[in-house]
Amino acid sequence: MAVKNKKAQKKMEKDAHRRKYRIFKELRWWVAGLLAVCVAVTVWAGFDRADRNEALQGLAEGKEYRETVVITGGSTTVSLMDMCYYYYDALYTLMESDRFQSEYGAYGLDPANPLKEMDYTPLRTWFEELLNTTYEGIDDVVRYAEIAREKGTTLDAEDEKEIEDRIKELSEKASKEGTTFANYLDYRYCPGMTVEDLRSALRLYRLGEKQYGLSMDEMLDCSDEDIEAYYEANKSSLVTADYAFYKFYGEKKADLEEKAKTFTACKTKEEFMALIEKDIRAQGAGDKDVTNYLEQSVRRIDYTEKDAMSDWAFNGESEKGDTFTEYGENYCVVYWLIRPGRKITHPSANARSVLISGASFKTDAEAKKAAEDIYNKALSDGTEEYFITLAKEHSFDLNTAYYGGEYADIIPGDVVEEYENWLFSEDRKYGEIGFVKSGNDYHIIFFLRYGEPCWKVSAKNALVDARVEGFGERLESDIPLVKAESVVMEKLPDDLATDRDRNYVAVEKDGVLVYEVDDGIFSLLNVMLAISAIALVAVLWLFVETARLKKKYNYDA
Repeated sequence: MAVKNKKAQKKMEKDAHRRKYRIFKELRWWVAGLLAVCVAVTVWAGFDRADRNEALQGLAEGKEYRETVVITGGSTTVSLMDMCYYYYDALYTLMESDRFQSEYGAYGLDPANPLKEMDYTPLRTWFEELLNTTYEGIDDVVRYAEIAREKGTTLDAEDEKEIEDRIKELSEKASKEGTTFANYLDYRYCPGMTVEDLRSALRLYRLGEKQYGLSMDEMLDCSDEDIEAYYEANKSSLVTADYAFYKFYGEKKADLEEKAKTFTACKTKEEFMALIEKDIRAQGAGDKDVTNYLEQSVRRIDYTEKDAMSDWAFNGESEKGDTFTEYGENYCVVYWLIRPGRKITHPSANARSVLISGASFKTDAEAKKAAEDIYNKALSDGTEEYFITLAKEHSFDLNTAYYGGEYADIIPGDVVEEYENWLFSEDRKYGEIGFVKSGNDYHIIFFLRYGEPCWKVSAKNALVDARVEGFGERLESDIPLVKAESVVMEKLPDDLATDRDRNYVAVEKDGVLVYEVDDGIFSLLNVMLAISAIALVAVLWLFVETARLKKKYNYDA
C-alpha cells in the first residue's frame, strides 16, 4: 500500500513538472516577443530622440529665429530674432512706464499670462495689438535704414558707444536679477539670443533712427523764401478765426432783431456766453446741457469762399468783439468775434508752465491752493532752473513735464484762451511769472522769450508737415515692404508667463549656453530600456529552466 502511494505521488510530481514545462515553454516565446517589441521601440525612440534633439538644439540655439527673414525692404532685412527683441523691448518699456497700471492694467493687460490669450478687443488680442504697434515703428526703421545704405550713412563712434551702453545696461539688469547675461537674453527676449544678435538688432534700429534724424533736418531746413511762398499759396488754410455764436428762433423778424440787439451789445466774450447760458436755462436746460452747449458755441474756422460770415471774419478789418448777424425764415444767428482771421505779425512766444489739473482734486479750493503754493515758490526763487524743477515734480502735463514744462513757438490757438491772453496781451519780459485759471485747471507760467512772427511759425509748421507727409508717401511707394506676418504671429515666442513651457534645459558652461533636451521621448527611452533588460533576463531564465526540466524528466512536451 505504501509502495502504491509512493508511485502515485511520483506520478503527480512528474505531471506537475510537465505542466510547468509546457507553461515555461509557451511563456518563453511570449517574453521573447515582448523583448523584440521593446528592442524595436527602443531603437525607434533612440533615433527619434536624436532627430528631435537636433531640431530642438537648433531651435534652442536660435538658429531658426536668426535665419528666418520676416521683413524685407530693398536690401534691408529684419530677422525673426530682431523682431523678438523689438517686440519685447516695446513691451518691457510699456510695463516699466509710470502709466502702465493706470492706462493698460485697467484694460486687462497682465503679462503674467500669455498675451496671445488675452483679448484687447473682442476681435484682437493683446499680442496682436502690441505686435501691430511694434510694426508701426520697425517699418519706418527698415525704410530709413535702406535710405541710409543708399546715401552711405554709417554709424560712427558715438553711435557705437550708445549701442554698447545699452548692452551694458541690460547686462547690469541681468546681474541684479541674479542670472547670467546669456540666460537673461534667452529668457527675456528669444531662445538662443546672443550678445551679437542683440548688437545686430540695436545697430539696425540706430541706423534707421539716425537717418530719420538727418532726413528730418533736411525737411526742417526752410528758407524765408520757402516759408513766404508757402504762406501765400496756402494762406486760406493757414489763417484761422475764432468766434462764439448763438442761434435762437422766433416767428417774427422784429422779435428776432430785438433779441439780437442784446447779444450784439456784449462787450466781452464772458458777457456773451453768460447771456447764452441765461437764455437756454430759461428754456429748461440743466447744468450738463448748459456745459455741453457752451462748449459747442465756441468754434475755430478756416476761410471759406463765398460765405458771408467767413468774409466778415477774414476781411482784415474786423476786430475782436465785433458781431455779425444772420437771419433765416424763423431764426437768427449772432456771431461774436474772439480772434479775427488775419496774418498775425505778433511774435510767437516761448514759455514754461506747470499745469495743476482740477480734476485730480476733490474740490476747486484744494486745486487752487496747490497751484498757489507752486506759484509762490516760483516767485520766491525767481530762477528758470528752479521753475524747471517745479515743472518736473508737479506738472500734470506729462508731455512737457519731462522737459521742464517748456512750450516752444506758441501761437494763438495753441493754448487755452486764458493762457494765450497772458502771453500776448502785453509785451512780456524774461522771467515774468503768471498765474491763470482755465476751466478747472490752473497754469503757472514762466515767460522765456518771443520768437518768429506767428504767421511764419504757422506757415513753417504746415510746410514741414506737408514735406514729411509727402516724404512718407514716397517712402512707402519707393521702398515697399515684404512681410511674413503669419510667421511672426506663429513663431514669435509669447512666454512671459511665469511657468515657461520649454522642452529643453539651458546650462551655461564657460559663458556659453549648452542646451539639453528634456522631453517625453527621453523618459520613454529609459522605460523601454528597463523593460528590455528585464525581458532579456526572463527569456534567458525560461530557456534555461525548460532545458533543465526536459533533461531531468526526459520528455519533449
